[in-house]
Amino acid sequence: MNITIFLPFFALIFGVFGGILRGLSLINGYEPQTLLPIADDKFQLFLIILSIISVILFFALSFKNKNRSDLDFETAFGSNSALFKTISVLSAMLISLCGAAGLYFTITAQDKNLYSHITDFPLWVLAVFSGLAIIGLTNAVIKKEISETNAYLALVPMFWAAFDLIVIFKNNSSSPLVSYYSFDLIPSIFLTLAFYAFAGFLYSKPKPAFMIFASSLAIVFSLTCVIGTAMAQIAAPAIWSFDMQTIVRLGCLTGGALYLFGLTSNLCKNV
Repeated sequence: MNITIFLPFFALIFGVFGGILRGLSLINGYEPQTLLPIADDKFQLFLIILSIISVILFFALSFKNKNRSDLDFETAFGSNSALFKTISVLSAMLISLCGAAGLYFTITAQDKNLYSHITDFPLWVLAVFSGLAIIGLTNAVIKKEISETNAYLALVPMFWAAFDLIVIFKNNSSSPLVSYYSFDLIPSIFLTLAFYAFAGFLYSKPKPAFMIFASSLAIVFSLTCVIGTAMAQIAAPAIWSFDMQTIVRLGCLTGGALYLFGLTSNLCKNV
């Protein structure tokens, strides 16, 4: 039995559990008045343990396929299933719409300090184009018509994820709440690695094991961030009040994780 085909679903399960632990940690693990972390936050500890187990598990299961470097792009990701088409369209729409919303909120922000928003503009523009690129790539994969022109589309989501990483680090690099923003940072790291591996199928030697590993953890930590933040917003709005740019970023993370789920599901079937 090839357990590799179940890895995307394992990632979903780990992501849901991680999100619940993250939400409980945000609700119970910080002082309401100061937002300083509480020393004995058991939910944060459980989340860290789950994260370590996730990395070890997906590394062990993914790199069983390290010798499958003979896969070309169309063979690795090709699928004509209605589910893959639906997932791709939904993720593309979600990323583009949230990117457009993020651009709107940046333009209309009361804070007109250019430096504070200098990385936001390319971030949201890249998010919009990432959604369009996903549509183009999906169409090319289904028709098996990858050309030099549409191959450039694979680079757009990678640059979006990299800019998201830059923005999160810039906005939180001086924050003392490392335990808080680290789980906002980690999804961007693995999204960047996953889309880098995805583009690598067209621009360098294919590395399916690395793609499966990075994509699985991108799904896990994106869901952890999204579900945890949503729980905190709903259950403890007096403690955690997130701005609209944070909310639309969660939409982008959801879309990115959804698209990677579709790609990784196809890849795991074809390795």
